[in-house]
Amino acid sequence: MNALVNAAALQRLPLDNDPRLERLLDELYLGVSDHGGFNPFLALLQQQFRCQTATLSIRETRKSQVIGGWYQDMPEADVQWYISHLAWRDPLFHLANRQSGFCSAFINHQQTLQDPLISQWCAQAGLVDGACAIAYRDDQYCVALTLGRGAQHGHFSASELQQLDQLLPHLRRAISLQQLAHQRQQTPAYLAEALHAMTVPLLVMSPGLQLQFANQAARQWLQSSPLVNASEPSSTNLTLQFSDHRHNANLYAELHKLQRKPSQPATSLAFRDAAQPLTLTLTSLINPVAENRPTLSTPGVLISVHDWQQHDMPQPRHISELFGLSQTEGLICSYLCRGDSADMIASTLNREISTVRSHIKSMLRKTDTRRQTELVARVLSTTLKHSLYL
Repeated sequence: MNALVNAAALQRLPLDNDPRLERLLDELYLGVSDHGGFNPFLALLQQQFRCQTATLSIRETRKSQVIGGWYQDMPEADVQWYISHLAWRDPLFHLANRQSGFCSAFINHQQTLQDPLISQWCAQAGLVDGACAIAYRDDQYCVALTLGRGAQHGHFSASELQQLDQLLPHLRRAISLQQLAHQRQQTPAYLAEALHAMTVPLLVMSPGLQLQFANQAARQWLQSSPLVNASEPSSTNLTLQFSDHRHNANLYAELHKLQRKPSQPATSLAFRDAAQPLTLTLTSLINPVAENRPTLSTPGVLISVHDWQQHDMPQPRHISELFGLSQTEGLICSYLCRGDSADMIASTLNREISTVRSHIKSMLRKTDTRRQTELVARVLSTTLKHSLYL
């Protein structure tokens, strides 16, 4: 893989002898195999072109729905809002999709900035202008490079857009190489066999937030769940894409958080208002070698899918036995695993909210966790390991 990256880096198109762009290319091609993906490239791009935001979003070609990407240091709340409210109908993205090269909201389509949704996004993210180009496209998905400018640096100029255009051929090449590396990165046969034998859906997301592996239960879930858009049965076309944009936003915000801080504890995400309520646990898979050698890619994030049907969730008795909890704590924890809040649990059990919160604090202490989402992830992951409800 490194040989492919080096060969691609050497076969460069001329860049007008601009040392700034040359440095960007160095960082870009390193991103093909770097554990941080293209985030270091985006960070340098922010610095070189005085941008407040720089993202590479991977989108489903037909519906423009976000299915992954690199968001550099954009706050999770902004990532979540953008995917929930704007991503699939972003006029700047659609303008870029209709042309070649970079476009600017101010230069190419000034009325875009008058869109109420765009105005809200700019106010939230602190932006006055945006530039966008399609860096890669095939029948399945496309990758958009989007840059945002704050008021202190003003609008993008036409000459800046021309400079950015010079990066696009290299971006296409780097993304193609990254996809090639992604396809070649296979789960070891013995591990795949063990994961396929488990009845709980298990998925592995790559550092670029793309679906890298799914066991047999997950493949069936991706094909049959009313929550997700049906995925092709071929492993090369698997995608984790919820029908509700809000669910995608919540998931990718959590994945983005784990991508930025892979050493943080596992977390959980409940979809209680869905047609098929479920809870996801997200655990960062850290390659210990990659911590000392940043050129090696980290495995990504493991996701387990827990349906709220009675047979597919841990029972209060099992939770109490595993973690040394009281009978009441085990019951409250089972409700937390189903996405219930402390207020809802208090109402269901006819208890004071202060009593429920006291039990939750006790469970956090006994399980050595800090937040309810960590507690749920710990419980679901542990019961999964002990196969108590498989």
